[in-house]
Amino acid sequence: MKLPGQIKKLFVLSKSEQRGVAILLLLLLIIIIVNLLLPHFVRHKRYKYEDFEEEINRFVAAEKKLEDSIKMELMQNSGTIDYELAKRKLKPFTFDPNRLPEELWLKMGLTRKQIRTIKNYEAKGGKFRTKEDLKKIYAISAVEYSILEPYIKIKSGFVSENEKHFKTGTKNRSLSKIQPQLKKTEINGSDSVKLINDLNLPPWIAARIIKYRKLLGGFYDKNQLKEVYGLKEDTYKKIEKYIIVDTAKIVKIDINNATFKTIIRHPYIDYQAAKKIVEGRKRRYGYKNLEEVKNDLKVSKNIFNKIAHYLYIRPQKSY
Repeated sequence: MKLPGQIKKLFVLSKSEQRGVAILLLLLLIIIIVNLLLPHFVRHKRYKYEDFEEEINRFVAAEKKLEDSIKMELMQNSGTIDYELAKRKLKPFTFDPNRLPEELWLKMGLTRKQIRTIKNYEAKGGKFRTKEDLKKIYAISAVEYSILEPYIKIKSGFVSENEKHFKTGTKNRSLSKIQPQLKKTEINGSDSVKLINDLNLPPWIAARIIKYRKLLGGFYDKNQLKEVYGLKEDTYKKIEKYIIVDTAKIVKIDINNATFKTIIRHPYIDYQAAKKIVEGRKRRYGYKNLEEVKNDLKVSKNIFNKIAHYLYIRPQKSY
């Protein structure tokens, strides 16, 4: 008789337990209703699988291009590249192989291994006196030479014996040296190739002009070329009247927002000047005009005029 009573107690709930069950059932009901109504109010983003396929195709194409490029470079280095592939890889322009900067060899399409071979040859005193001398470099195949040959122009004064002399009786006479025709050249927008071809400059001088131009931000006066290391006075006099300067191409420093590192990188601004500029703009909450910069720098008028060509002021950001 006691056992049924004990079992009955298991199914009897107190008031608090009844409330808990009621709340639980209510929560379950709310969850079910929300679950049923949610799809009608929230739209799931639909993905266009075509976009993924297009991205995958681009990735595969890029990988294939890289793979082809590596294979082509291996073929170049081994001298097994055929004419059609070499025609695709090489992008020749008129050049003098003597002391041609590495970046121009790369731009032409040669590999770094081929360039190292050429530079090792030059380091040992080797010179390219004729077009055929480049053909003798074992790193360059006959196919590649046939593509480059029409663009080779020896400007260093080295000529072959057949070109240099001809016989009249028992005497040899030197052929007169033909002076190249110089062209008007805008120096703030010209690349190394144009400087070499139009101003008849040595490749290494053209490379230094480009490097110095990048440091400056551009030239505001043709006389600044005299500051290029290695450019001789007589060379400058020969090209002076052919030089054009477009000052609109100068890249200026945003003096109120440029970092200390950016300011000090300029050739005309030393550490002390850069420090004065940064401290001055903080103190003034940004420069309003170049006269304020001049007052902070405390330099001569001539020096400041050089610097001023590369400074730009715009409304200052909050400090």
